[in-house]
Amino acid sequence: MFHNRQNQNSDVIKTPADIDRLVADMNRLQVPKELKKLIVYVYERKIYGSQDAISREYLNFCLASYFILKTDQYESLLSDLQLMPMQRFIQKTVDLLSFRPGLHKEVLDFIEIKYEAFPKQAREITLLLDDVEITPGLTGIAGNLYGNVDDGISHNHTPAKYVTQIWIRSLIASDCFDLLAYYFTSQHATAEQLKNYIFECITKLQAINLDVVLVNTKLKSNFWELSELLGIGPQKQTFKVENKEVVFIFDAPHMMCVTRNNLQKHYLKMEDGGTTSWEHIKTFFVKESGSGQKKTPLTAVHIEPHKFDRITPSLAIDVLSNTVYTEMKSYVESGKLPEEALATVQCITLFDRVALMPVAVRNFQVDGSSSRELSTDLAS
Repeated sequence: MFHNRQNQNSDVIKTPADIDRLVADMNRLQVPKELKKLIVYVYERKIYGSQDAISREYLNFCLASYFILKTDQYESLLSDLQLMPMQRFIQKTVDLLSFRPGLHKEVLDFIEIKYEAFPKQAREITLLLDDVEITPGLTGIAGNLYGNVDDGISHNHTPAKYVTQIWIRSLIASDCFDLLAYYFTSQHATAEQLKNYIFECITKLQAINLDVVLVNTKLKSNFWELSELLGIGPQKQTFKVENKEVVFIFDAPHMMCVTRNNLQKHYLKMEDGGTTSWEHIKTFFVKESGSGQKKTPLTAVHIEPHKFDRITPSLAIDVLSNTVYTEMKSYVESGKLPEEALATVQCITLFDRVALMPVAVRNFQVDGSSSRELSTDLAS
């Protein structure tokens, strides 16, 4: 009902007084707070931003919403609000706008509106970072993600080979997963660059009442160097941004893949002096498969993963699971595997808890723990 009425009145919203009347109308119709604020925001941008019906600032705000939302979510917003440009209009005008790499006010404005109606606990968020090579299959808001080196502040004409992407996710509202910023670089972003990106994002998110409690990165060499730059180690899992403690962890599924790959390629020495070997896992798989009493999920793909299988977290998690640990340990104790296989068994149990980290984050309310307590526990 409100949508039709809003369309009828949209042409007469030309002054601040018109907006006041519209707000009173929306209050009477009990329009949700977040939708009401978005509607007012759009009209204010039209009135104050330019003499044109659709100003450049307004288009940048719409582009920010398109940048953050998935296509179906943006189309849903169109049907609810009926004031935003259609997707095809955004795609045609994206090159005319000043929306560049970096962290933008329009994006922060849109995220502030989206999260404002959430309870305080849902505004505790994770900052997620990745640094990926630009390939023909990597797409972005303009249909492709190519450009020159550009971090939103300084740029040059060197073709970018990598893009650093930063996302935010609510710790309890799992559907709130939004792209925050991106940066073009000629090489992998350095630890110093990554630190600057993170500190800017956290500071500006705090200004819109979003509490970043956790930073989650891929386990890559530049992110490892970032952890060292931030002073992260076995005895210290947090760093400070303006006296605010933030937990730093590596992405659990990615850690599992890296660990499984290292188990395949290398012999890892354990603290007790034992040495791991992928041959122990292969031998166990062959013996269990022929026993007629298979209790683990291991298949031939787990033992000899192909190129794309090697980056599938579920396969790595299966190998480094409590089930495999338990069964391999029983095989050692019964003499079906050699005594030295215990080192491999011990390595597996070390990483089984890591696999449960994403589940624990999603379900952290079950035992009444706060997100901050849980995040610190998981990082240790």
